[in-house]
Amino acid sequence: MLKLKIEKSENLEKQQTLFSSNLSKLFQESKDNGILRIILYPSLENIISGLILFNVALNLNIKPSISIKLNVPQKINEPTILIGYSSLNYKASDVSSALISLAHEINGIPVGNSTFIEINGSIGSGIYLALKGSDIINVRPEYAILSMASSYASKYVDDAGKFYSLDDLVVNTVISNDDNLKMETITGLKIFRPLSMNLCKSLSITLNPIYLTLSNEDACEKYLKENGLENLINGNIGKIDDETMKNLIISIISLMKKISKKNIEPYDYAGAMEVSTSRIVMEDPREVMYSIMLLMDTMGFGSTVGLIADYENEYPQIIHYLKDAVSKSSDIILNNKFSKVNQINFGKVYTVDEDNLPIGAIQRQLKILGLIEKDGILGYLNNNVLKLPVLSFEESMGYNSASRFIQAFKADFDGDFIWVKIA
Repeated sequence: MLKLKIEKSENLEKQQTLFSSNLSKLFQESKDNGILRIILYPSLENIISGLILFNVALNLNIKPSISIKLNVPQKINEPTILIGYSSLNYKASDVSSALISLAHEINGIPVGNSTFIEINGSIGSGIYLALKGSDIINVRPEYAILSMASSYASKYVDDAGKFYSLDDLVVNTVISNDDNLKMETITGLKIFRPLSMNLCKSLSITLNPIYLTLSNEDACEKYLKENGLENLINGNIGKIDDETMKNLIISIISLMKKISKKNIEPYDYAGAMEVSTSRIVMEDPREVMYSIMLLMDTMGFGSTVGLIADYENEYPQIIHYLKDAVSKSSDIILNNKFSKVNQINFGKVYTVDEDNLPIGAIQRQLKILGLIEKDGILGYLNNNVLKLPVLSFEESMGYNSASRFIQAFKADFDGDFIWVKIA
């Protein structure tokens, strides 16, 4: 039994070594038992972190299972990793197999063969540090991208792209010193694949309301020609000079004013982001983060695991899903296809009339544009049953809100969505 705190401090190396050692032992026990259970509290950060460990297990020829649960299992009878649970009250008789629990804070005392690890940073950054400090597996460049996606999904990166706490250490030392990654800091437009696609193709797959009116490639090329920016049609922003970038951003701001109900600040569209210039499947951590959210909303957690965890064979398909999501999001927002539900008293709820939409991405975009409140919730209403994506619900209402809400309103939860009847 052991409880650790992973943070930027003089004790980090010692704590990292203990974390790596216990993680290695758990994977070995999983090999011996033929199974590893990974159980996540529903949040984007936790899911990304769990996918790192899921992929590691697959590459160690361990049979992993991964699931989203509001509550931890009562008994630990198989090697298990818990992610995101802040309150644990196991007795020694409850834990008969190896257990590692990862969270930002854990109220509870480890018993039996359990290790509780508090991480002052994103969970993904802590996992990446533990993997780099061990001989568990050859740490692939994609694990770094997933780790950074976990950072972007957490509170440890600000709007300007600055990393904090443990994430600052991991990104600016461990990752930046890895020659296999070749990370580059991009400032200016926050678009997906800025170094490998031309500007209009990048805009067509980027889930960001700043570019709604330019998300159609033909419309984008026409706009660039009309505004004296035709030299960008076949170029990417990695090759744009400062003056051209300035003119492009000014032009985009003028477009934004037509659809936004608030003053768009520079950090909403300009800032720093890390992108890999090496030839790897995953090159943009923010793209990975948004892809997980849209796949959860449209295809469910099982399909998300398949596409993200098997990144070598499946992830290349993500371009198709991103392009479709951008098109659907643009249609909902530009044509005002959402409405407020007044008979609900538990929050500021808005609904769309179509199911299987990238609700989380649309909700984020509506907030950026000031079209719904910061704590607004977007869902799908059908026959007085409201369907709410759990990730966007947690994002709007705060961490652990889904668990409290489901208990208070006797709602149902299927791992992806909250279902609640309304009068």
